[in-house]
Amino acid sequence: MSDWPLLKMQEIASKKFDSKNVSPEFRECFIQNSLAYENDWVTLENVKNVLSGNACGLDPKKVAVIENHAKALSFVIDLCNSGEKLDENKLKDLHEILMAGIGTGGLYRNVDISVKGSNHTPPSHLKVYDRMKKYFETLEDSSGDVFEKIAYSHLQLAKIHPFLDGNGRCSRLILAYEM
Repeated sequence: MSDWPLLKMQEIASKKFDSKNVSPEFRECFIQNSLAYENDWVTLENVKNVLSGNACGLDPKKVAVIENHAKALSFVIDLCNSGEKLDENKLKDLHEILMAGIGTGGLYRNVDISVKGSNHTPPSHLKVYDRMKKYFETLEDSSGDVFEKIAYSHLQLAKIHPFLDGNGRCSRLILAYEM
């Protein structure tokens, strides 16, 4: 793989994707695809209906999951458009948006967890703060391969699993931010 500078990569991507003008269709598809990894009930029709104000008799928690993801995607797009760097506080803010009315958001976990259906065991909750510090230090170092940085931003966050819930959704939104 080529060692492309991040700015060159962003320039190329901006010709294909305009973060200042994200279509409703892109938003709907992004939300549906991100949520479908974990929730087999999420259809594109569910997402379109909820975002247009027609919850179609869906369970209120399911409606909140879709609405929160839409708000979180808007947060990420705004972050991209502002040129601000992702930092620990912004990650926690993003997670808080994702979890509003569903569970505890914006706080690192204070218990050890396992990931259902996975052979991976996330680090002890006692190590989360240290791992997240290292995570952001690594992201701050923009040298190296841009593709590796993008992959790292997503995969390492999923590996650390810093929150009790919403780690996958949060990781996919961070992936979108980095791209």
